[in-house]
Amino acid sequence: MAKIKKFNKTVAKQLAAEVIEALQPVLKKYDIQAVEKGGSFTETSFTQKVEFMIQVSEDENVRDREYKENLKYAEMYGMGLSEADYNKLFEYRNGYKNETYRFAGLNFRAKRYPIVAENMQTGEYTRFTDSVTSLVKKSKNFYKAKK
Repeated sequence: MAKIKKFNKTVAKQLAAEVIEALQPVLKKYDIQAVEKGGSFTETSFTQKVEFMIQVSEDENVRDREYKENLKYAEMYGMGLSEADYNKLFEYRNGYKNETYRFAGLNFRAKRYPIVAENMQTGEYTRFTDSVTSLVKKSKNFYKAKK
């Protein structure tokens, strides 16, 4: 990257990725993981939030940890989902085509869209209303991590 004259969205994303990459030796040394948690920028400054987490296992997705933890309390909130539903695959009609999603857990801070799932084609996380609860419950397929 050349000298930065002013910050914009592209420069901020590239810089954040390079910072996480530069942290890799330190992360390996302490056996932890880091995840970008957003940030903000003006033309003259850029603030990046980074969350550091203890690595439990290699096949565990870092982003899922909080969502999976919330499944312990799902019954109390009356969501109809449980820890047994974690990693279930379900089909959801997105616009004009069906897409496969992996149920990643719950985010109780998001009142309107509390269900979090990963799009298996793109790897992006998507939030859903509780209307997909029945799709998750009906599914018999589970995601198997590739080793």
